[in-house]
Amino acid sequence: MTTTTRTISDDLRKAHSLVHTIEVWPHWEEIALCAQKEYGLTPAQFQERLLEYQRFLALCAIFPGIGMISAEIDQLWHAHILHTALYEAFCATVIGQKIHHLPCSSYRLYGVDPAQANDDCTTCKLPSIPTTCYGKRFPGESQEEMRQSILEGGQHFQDAYQAVFGELPAIWNRSRRPQIAEGMAFLERKASRTVASGGRSSLATFLS
Repeated sequence: MTTTTRTISDDLRKAHSLVHTIEVWPHWEEIALCAQKEYGLTPAQFQERLLEYQRFLALCAIFPGIGMISAEIDQLWHAHILHTALYEAFCATVIGQKIHHLPCSSYRLYGVDPAQANDDCTTCKLPSIPTTCYGKRFPGESQEEMRQSILEGGQHFQDAYQAVFGELPAIWNRSRRPQIAEGMAFLERKASRTVASGGRSSLATFLS
């Protein structure tokens, strides 16, 4: 038990230190220009989201299986990746590993009618959805396996964020994708039942 506690403390300190290193990366203005070009983000909107994106990157580098739950923060990730050379150098020199991005999974993967979805993704509402929208990580992966990994990734992010930085700011919830929010709520209820029956919470299991 002592070893586990020490490991968690080390991870928390490492996450805060890494956020500072990410913050002083000298190319954020270039990413802001890309976000303005691709998504119409104003400088104020970019700055509002930047710290949360930087925290997301730090958590990805330290904790396994972190997922993106915010459509707004995800736009900064897209803008970052579009600077391919800068993103590759950032991952290698700042993070120490490549942080891969999966396409947004189709609403149909969750049994949701795209026409009824409260989202601005026009691709999901096309009669024929590109196979990339299913976001499979490897050939042969079933839709249920993909769905479970996406939902668990969202839950892992939330657990890690709360352990390191405290409660999620409102920006994470105001732009949370509805199909992920619904699935994560199911996992949270399942975790509560596990604790009530004497098992370990998802947070305790994830951080150990």
